[in-house]
Amino acid sequence: MRLNVPHDPDPALTWYGNAVGKWEDDTLVVDSIGYKDSTWLDARGLPHTQDLHLVSASTAWARTSHSTSFEDPGAFTRPWAAHVIFKPSPDGSMTENIYTISDELRFRERFLQQKPAIPIRR
Repeated sequence: MRLNVPHDPDPALTWYGNAVGKWEDDTLVVDSIGYKDSTWLDARGLPHTQDLHLVSASTAWARTSHSTSFEDPGAFTRPWAAHVIFKPSPDGSMTENIYTISDELRFRERFLQQKPAIPIRR
């Protein structure tokens, strides 16, 4: 992520997009474009197009609240937003999750050297 710079007018399409960020008081705002349309927005397979535009905001002092707005005229009839509240673990431990079958298959392929039984969405 780059801070306080404009977006490239024709960014390369990637899985993670092209993000630029800026501080607005104590909130980090990240504006992202340039996503490959072969990715999903959630574990259920919610699709998007390469015109996906995300704007995320996280407040620095709270770190437990995160909001993201989604705009993609090729996939959605209107912009929409999601707000997530994170609850810290009482003992401070962190966990790792695998959310999609493609994530699981890529993990098994890369780290366990297992050949996937079905095609992996890349």
